[in-house]
Amino acid sequence: MFEIYNGFIRVTPGSGKDNAHEQTTEKPSSEQDVACVGRHQRFSLCSFPSGGGRPGWEDSIDPLPEGEGGKAVSHTAASDCKGYVCCTSGHALSVLCRMTLPRHRLCRGLFIVFEGIDGAGKTTQVRLLGERLQRAGYDVACLKEPTEGPWGQKLRQLAQHGRQAISPATELEWFLQDRREDVEHNIQLALARGQIVVLDRYYFSTIAYQGALQLNPEEIRARNEAFAPPPDLLFLLHLPAAHGLQRVRQRGALSHFEGLDYLERVAAIFAALDFPYLRRIDATADALAVQEHIWQEVASLLTRTAKTDSPVAQEDTA
Repeated sequence: MFEIYNGFIRVTPGSGKDNAHEQTTEKPSSEQDVACVGRHQRFSLCSFPSGGGRPGWEDSIDPLPEGEGGKAVSHTAASDCKGYVCCTSGHALSVLCRMTLPRHRLCRGLFIVFEGIDGAGKTTQVRLLGERLQRAGYDVACLKEPTEGPWGQKLRQLAQHGRQAISPATELEWFLQDRREDVEHNIQLALARGQIVVLDRYYFSTIAYQGALQLNPEEIRARNEAFAPPPDLLFLLHLPAAHGLQRVRQRGALSHFEGLDYLERVAAIFAALDFPYLRRIDATADALAVQEHIWQEVASLLTRTAKTDSPVAQEDTA
């Protein structure tokens, strides 16, 4: 699989053996080997059938223009036949790997959001769902909020060092600024490309967390929905605040936002949310069991939005 994110290309080999078309680099030694090259170059990519022969698919990725390095750009690919892909830049770089091109085209992009209190397992479920969709042949963009942009970095500093003199109203403005950039530069572009966007936190977290600081949840919702598109599916991972806090402590990464009283207020606002696309998931179960419940809902959504009447893609277990 190859990915281009923030202008960098990453090639992850599916197999490190029998690279018949290997050119200038050593064979990848494991699935963990990754090759990265510069962000402002043009890349040519082509796939070869595993038995050899001419490329079965060719494409190229234009470089990011100078000054656009902060944009988040994601490109993934997969194919029906297991073949090899050669990635070359202007200088001598050639990387071969097994991969597939997206097998399934949707009539439009899809937007799936994961929400819940700290420790609910959102990041884990985003990763599991993204991997499962890719195995099934869908083009996926996994994102998170706050972003890595300037406003997102300011918010992360608050989590690490405390709010100090920053008021809840100012913090809300930072969330809105960060989300506007995310919507404009990442979410809307990925949806326009027909990708499935899987997002770790969205404006529902802002409603709950800033609402727990005595701001008006309905006003927060209205300000966000003025520019932020609603999701096709919203998964609210539910578990008691004490349970979530215990999980956070176990991973040793408590932030200044993670006190029991505060999380209980956040959880109460989450519990009061009511949207037609909202699905509540019991997050106290094992992560793989939670993923199965999530997949049932996602498979139903995929069936409704498929371009053809063919069944939802089965996962590639090879």
